[in-house]
Amino acid sequence: MRRFKTAARTTKAFVVLLAVLALGLFGVGMFAFAAPSLPAPTISAHPANPTNVTTATFTYTDSSSISSFQCSIDGSGFSLCGTTRPSTKSYPGLAPGAHQLQVKAVSGSQTSSPTSYSWTIDTTAPSVVSINRVGATPTNASSVSWTVTLNESVQGVDASDFYLVNSGLTSPSITAVGGTGSTYTVTANTDGTVPSGSLGLNLQNNGSIHDPAGNVLGSSNGRTRNPVSSSSARARMGPGSPAPALSRTPPTAATTACTSSP
Repeated sequence: MRRFKTAARTTKAFVVLLAVLALGLFGVGMFAFAAPSLPAPTISAHPANPTNVTTATFTYTDSSSISSFQCSIDGSGFSLCGTTRPSTKSYPGLAPGAHQLQVKAVSGSQTSSPTSYSWTIDTTAPSVVSINRVGATPTNASSVSWTVTLNESVQGVDASDFYLVNSGLTSPSITAVGGTGSTYTVTANTDGTVPSGSLGLNLQNNGSIHDPAGNVLGSSNGRTRNPVSSSSARARMGPGSPAPALSRTPPTAATTACTSSP
């Protein structure tokens, strides 16, 4: 009888051993648990891109509880940049050029993946490269045009940024300004009631022309310089007279001689 009990116990132990091995081999009924990953921060306030401001201020937060934030500017090592949600960090005195901020959240032994923001600081004011008349001179056309070229893409160009330098014509006026980026076309009527004269175009800096970073034409850090203008040789001509030679005009002005047909 004792022999049968010993055999039964042995058999039961063997069955239990097989069950344990089966659980280990096939993972039946076994679960693995891992702590949820810490979400990356969100940046809610940052500099404009591009900008002419050399101080960058950031505000960031996280959807999960954190013990701190760590920041890196332009590839430097990460360092403490806040312990609350949200937190704010400023970087003054940055040089013109490209920059990047990275921020990570820390909670206990966990560190999130970084969130980054890139922007460019541009403190150089745009400038006029040339103002060139379109078409031959002299001309008896009822309207004339000039091509205005700047050294970079700008905004805010309109008729108020130009004025005509008139000699001999009764009442010419600017009728259209078109274009985009760094190239614009200005058109003016020549008012054919007077037989001949000359007409020039100058650009004046009234503060409206600026680049995407906010730098005003012909200015430094927002300070407007003197109006951009120039003078050139102009002469009145009678009907059928040949056009006089015009002196070389500076890059910010161009002149067209206007005559009537004989």
